[in-house]
Amino acid sequence: MANFQFISLLLTTFFLFSLCTSRDTITLDAPLTYGDTLLSSGGVFTLGFFTSNNMKYLGIWYTQIIQQTVVWVANRDNPMLDSTGILSFNTNGSILQLQNGSAKVFWSTSPLNRVTTVAHLLETGNFVLMDNNTSIISWQSFDYPTDTLLPGLKVGLIMGQPRFLTSWTSSDNPSSSNYTIKLDSAGIPEYFILDRSKRVYRTGPWNGCQFSGEPEMETDSKLTFVFVSNPNETYYTFYVNDTSLISRLVLNQSFLQRYVSDGSGWTLYWSLPRDQCDNYAQCGPYGVCNLNSSNVPDCTCLAGFTPESEKQWDLRDTSAGCIRRTGLNCTSDGFIRISDVKLPETTNATVDSKVGLEDCRNRCLKNCSWTGYSNLDVSNGESSCMMWFSDLVDIRQFNGGGQILYYRVAGSDVPAASNAKKKERTKSSFELAWSLAHERDGVLDEGSRSQGNLSSLPLYDVNVIFAATNNFSPSNKLGEGGFGTVFMGELDGGNRIAVKRLGNFVNTRPR
Repeated sequence: MANFQFISLLLTTFFLFSLCTSRDTITLDAPLTYGDTLLSSGGVFTLGFFTSNNMKYLGIWYTQIIQQTVVWVANRDNPMLDSTGILSFNTNGSILQLQNGSAKVFWSTSPLNRVTTVAHLLETGNFVLMDNNTSIISWQSFDYPTDTLLPGLKVGLIMGQPRFLTSWTSSDNPSSSNYTIKLDSAGIPEYFILDRSKRVYRTGPWNGCQFSGEPEMETDSKLTFVFVSNPNETYYTFYVNDTSLISRLVLNQSFLQRYVSDGSGWTLYWSLPRDQCDNYAQCGPYGVCNLNSSNVPDCTCLAGFTPESEKQWDLRDTSAGCIRRTGLNCTSDGFIRISDVKLPETTNATVDSKVGLEDCRNRCLKNCSWTGYSNLDVSNGESSCMMWFSDLVDIRQFNGGGQILYYRVAGSDVPAASNAKKKERTKSSFELAWSLAHERDGVLDEGSRSQGNLSSLPLYDVNVIFAATNNFSPSNKLGEGGFGTVFMGELDGGNRIAVKRLGNFVNTRPR
């Protein structure tokens, strides 16, 4: 036992001695040779050479995590075959380059305007080139990320230069794959996972708290998420609030995955896309994707729309999406409200941060080209107006935590639009039970309910009920009673109702 304690003490002393004597700097006179390493000042990160699939690479990894986790690779697309690598400055200190024993260059920085005489590995995992006299950074690895986003590393558009992640080809091959995650700054900025140029997943726009398609971000107290957009830069980054926690965001093929660690192994925190409803444009234009009780994606059309091809929808090919039941005429158009959604793609959208939702609605009504509107910044009430002027694409509905979208339909498709339209509607398997508060438009109020006066209830088209109850979303459920389940709903204009879905009703919109 005594011998074991002595050995443990010896190893600990050796490790501490190593931390004290290890360097974090490359200079003109002290290059980094194969087998040597740099260690950040607090020992969190190591820079050195590693072998993967019999190839040699220069990279940065976590020092104390047992499973080597590489977060940056210099020569990912130009590996070395032998163990003669050396990382050094050129003669005047303006270029840092990786060479082999035959002086073949495998990686280098571009010639720098400022003469650089020192390279530091920082505790953040950022590898920087600095002027030795002024400490001004002239180059940094954070401007050239590979597959990993570390705290403080920015991805987006910085001074006109794109910053994005590119996945490893495989777990043992760090070369660049076809998968990237990039900022699309057209319209309202949002990020896309791409397979070459094909869109795989979309985050949705930033709403002041999180990306519209990632509602779980708002409830995460362990991390702080930052999104900045101004004329000089648009970027996303994050920071860790708990000093005992390590976190990194990794693009792993077509999946964006967050990992956390307490300093030993890694735990997968979350992964995107989550399911098939996260696949880009799963239900096509004006289609809404929701998961049913078996976690199978279910596509429905927004109220006022019908499948573009019923035959294809019957074959579960919903890519063509939906078309309007009734054409727009601009003078009598209206808007229908749907909540708990991932907002549609914002490439063809614009925002006015000084306009509230009511003025936003009026503005959209006057412009026949606007197809929908919403509040962009939910962190500041309803003080911003986001407007779409093209087809609404890539909408999914959550069980809670999404946003509210108002989309344009013909006036005749707005709920309770006219008595003539009501007479044409087919009675469906719904029982309008009672209103939740005193309401207008002939909807049953509390007084009528107490008298049992149900005969005065209006009939509503089934699609109106779908829209009002968010497709019978579980988050709208009030309770269960005789022969069915009661759901809360809200008609256009704010009228709140309760709807009983009878037990034999099939939750599929008619076509």
